[in-house]
Amino acid sequence: MLKRLLMILALFAVAAHAKDNQIDVNTWHLAVGVGLGKASNPLHGGDDIPLVVLPDIAYYGERFYFDNGQVGYSLSQDSHYSLSLISELNPEKRFFVFWHPSNFFLPMALNSETKIAESVTVNQVKKRRWALDAGLEYQYFSDNFTLKLNWLFDISGVYNDDRAAIEFEGQSQFGSIIISPAIGLHYQSQGLNQYYYGVEQQSLFYDGYRSGSSLSPYFKLQLTWPLTQSSALFIKTSYDDYSSLRRSPLFKENAAMSFFVGMKYIF
Repeated sequence: MLKRLLMILALFAVAAHAKDNQIDVNTWHLAVGVGLGKASNPLHGGDDIPLVVLPDIAYYGERFYFDNGQVGYSLSQDSHYSLSLISELNPEKRFFVFWHPSNFFLPMALNSETKIAESVTVNQVKKRRWALDAGLEYQYFSDNFTLKLNWLFDISGVYNDDRAAIEFEGQSQFGSIIISPAIGLHYQSQGLNQYYYGVEQQSLFYDGYRSGSSLSPYFKLQLTWPLTQSSALFIKTSYDDYSSLRRSPLFKENAAMSFFVGMKYIF
């Protein structure tokens, strides 16, 4: 499955977002969103995350950059593309711990016919560790859209496998409202899924759940109403589809959703 996905990503790259070229080089970009919202947790026993303050922190040097939890080094770039080495915490950990950057920053080995005999909560499985991933990210950008492709590997030895993603982000304006939709697809390897969502044998009558690799589509939308040069009203929402992992007894829902409405202040 991975080879097929990479072929698709390569075709998109040849046929066709670099980092925001509006950010000044060698300058920190600091902003904060203040409002009300919630990020749902699709796992049994997992708490939903209240969203009140969303930081937006970025720094771009000539090559090195930090952008809301992602660290990168640009290997090649021009006005239409960039190719970078990147590293970030694996986002799947966010369902097992409250303080994960993915919750707050403004960015089948088992027989398929087997029935899940029982549900399992996050407190009934072994503690899932933090994983640090690193790899390549390619971005192509034009005035109206951004295309992002990445392929990352676990360099921390936690789940010892890889993941990949493709994302297409557009931007348009309706009056003074800036509309920023994004649609994408995550590839999660068997090793990643088994580590975070696999379940060991619970009893003599249930021999556990062993996961395979999966494809998970997602959607994001942000609406921004600029009020001044340093403030704006904005709404953002996201939907991550985990239906390909619905057979895992950890899941109580097929998707993770978030919604936030508030004010954004730029410093």
